[in-house]
Parts: sequence; structure tokens; C-alpha cells
Amino acid sequence: MKKTLELWSQWAFRICAGSLVGLLVLLTIRDQSHPTKGEVEDAKYLEKIESFVKVQRAHKVEPRPQMADDQRGSRATRRGISEQAPESARARG
Repeated sequence: MKKTLELWSQWAFRICAGSLVGLLVLLTIRDQSHPTKGEVEDAKYLEKIESFVKVQRAHKVEPRPQMADDQRGSRATRRGISEQAPESARARG
């Protein structure tokens, strides 16, 4: 009986010790993989800055000059449109 009680107590002690060691290992791994409070705040700050920059760029975009779809030839270019002059103003040659 004494031998049986001794074996059961050793078995219970080993299970408890193994459970405690496993729990400590698990908690250590979890704490190491968890970001610190400063890292979380930095990430949130960077996200806010990125969204602010995107909004500012969206407001800063200037509309491009639009050209008529039905123009062909030299008039279809920006240069052709800006250089149009009345017939009387052109040099006669």
C-alpha cells in the first residue's frame, strides 16, 4: 500500500510539474509574439498619416484640360488647339 501511494504521488507530481512547465513556455511564447504598446501606437499613427496623405493628394489633383472628341488632324493636339488663329491674322505668303 505504501508503495502504491508513493507511485501515485510521484505520478501526480510529474503531471503537475509538466503542466506548469508547459504553461510557462506557452505564456513566454505568447508574450514574445505580442507587440508592445508602443509598437501598436506607432502603427496606428502611421495609418493615420498615410490616410491623411492620400486625402491631401486626392484634393491636390488638378483636372487635365479636356479636348473635343470630334477634332482630327493637327487640331487634335494641344499645340494645334492653342495655335489656332483667324485667317486674317496669319502671315500671307
